[in-house]
Amino acid sequence: MKGIVRLLKEGYRLTYCHNTTLGRRDFYRQICTALNLSPKATAAAVFYEITTHVTELSREQVRPVLIIDEAHLLHQDVLDHLHILGNYGWDSSPLLTIMLIGLPELEKLLSLRRNRSLSSRISRRFRIGSLRSEDTGEYIRARLEVAGCIRELFSADAIALIHEAAEGTLRDLDRLADNAIRHAAIDPQNSPALRASAEGISRVRLCTTDHVRRDRGAPFLCRRIDL
Repeated sequence: MKGIVRLLKEGYRLTYCHNTTLGRRDFYRQICTALNLSPKATAAAVFYEITTHVTELSREQVRPVLIIDEAHLLHQDVLDHLHILGNYGWDSSPLLTIMLIGLPELEKLLSLRRNRSLSSRISRRFRIGSLRSEDTGEYIRARLEVAGCIRELFSADAIALIHEAAEGTLRDLDRLADNAIRHAAIDPQNSPALRASAEGISRVRLCTTDHVRRDRGAPFLCRRIDL
């Protein structure tokens, strides 16, 4: 998502939302709040408020972009109505861009017959697959360089074990590598090369599972970004 923000030119206004476990009315009310609009009492009034605001932005040559993270958790009543939010001027003027970001379960949702109208309006689809074993080391080194570390922290065996434990999933690779560094920092018996053992990775995997549980209960975040 940060890459998207960097690529967009001036004139785009981004609204990011990842609290997708709400019903349709509350979901639209949260979008209203992020757009600095006054949320109304009914779903119809809230929807009208948003669409009117989007139309006004288009007159000012501003293109709003709504980024919905964790979209695989969207309620069906939101999915039933979401495609209507992008309809303006007799369905011929796409004034609002909606980006759905989620886990593979999102693809299954969109493939349902009930969601055909929404799925048919998606013009671009991108899927980030798991890394191959030979790419994991390069990925970890690139992440370390961004953090300011240019020396080799992980041995080849450590990288292989981390890849196997994470099954090439980027988010799990991040968690496992981060926790491996933390354990190495507090355990004087760990070598600077972080020679991971199966026991160490098992311990890190437990930490990862705990982080996943906490992430599922993460607080709501919805904000506007002006470029």
